[in-house]
Amino acid sequence: MATRKKLMKERLSTLIEKYSSRDVVSKLEQQFKNLQKYEIDPSLIQDIPVLKEVTIRHDQLRDILEQLSARGLITPLVLREYNGQYQIILGRKNWYASKLLKFKKVPVVVTRMSEEEMLLVLLASLREEAVQNTIAIALVCQALIDDYHYRQVALAKIMHYSRSQVSNILRLLKLPIFTRKLINAQTITYGHAKILVSLDHDVIDSLVMQLIQEKLSVREFEQLVKSRKPQVVSPLDENQLAKMYGSTITTTKKSIRFAFETSEELVEFVRKINRK
Repeated sequence: MATRKKLMKERLSTLIEKYSSRDVVSKLEQQFKNLQKYEIDPSLIQDIPVLKEVTIRHDQLRDILEQLSARGLITPLVLREYNGQYQIILGRKNWYASKLLKFKKVPVVVTRMSEEEMLLVLLASLREEAVQNTIAIALVCQALIDDYHYRQVALAKIMHYSRSQVSNILRLLKLPIFTRKLINAQTITYGHAKILVSLDHDVIDSLVMQLIQEKLSVREFEQLVKSRKPQVVSPLDENQLAKMYGSTITTTKKSIRFAFETSEELVEFVRKINRK
């Protein structure tokens, strides 16, 4: 796990400020245009490890494939050199499409960039996408938390989200990998996914299959999940307790609440408990 130096907190605030800017990606792209351009075989480019489970379907690339077939790849892919290999940073969909079209050479620029800053560039670029991939966002956020000790409030600032939104997105990573792939493929919406997160893994698969087969809306799926949850039956006799202690009783699955009209009744209740 990466460890920060003593002065890194100041640098951290600078990075958060930089990558929370709405135009940071376009500014970086302008900088990368000034780098020397190369042409390399796209099969020699490595994917970013943190995004390896985030595959791109052929139908998601339809427009890009048409454009590249007509005129080739004009905008260079942005790579970084890492351990003697090239990793994709920006232009991931174009890279996928160029491999599907079996291009022998594609234009690239190569920049020096740390792992941490690469993750921040990815997060900012994911934020700018018209159709955001929540699983990709969750994976990048989790990597920044695990390896560089970012807090959810910092990630929320970069993404222009609330802290609770970041927390909810991170919870998606608790789902089984098969379900995450369905979310990534947009077979399951984020609204459906939020409901699934609260369920035990042993019931998720069957519910997911029913969701897909019946094409349930979020509201319909929520009702289905509620109907599957076992009803909680309190083992306590609330009426008997109310008479015994002279109070109003409210019970839940994990708690009992006694409410009294006067402080004297509360004192008498404590005395009875102590005696028992």
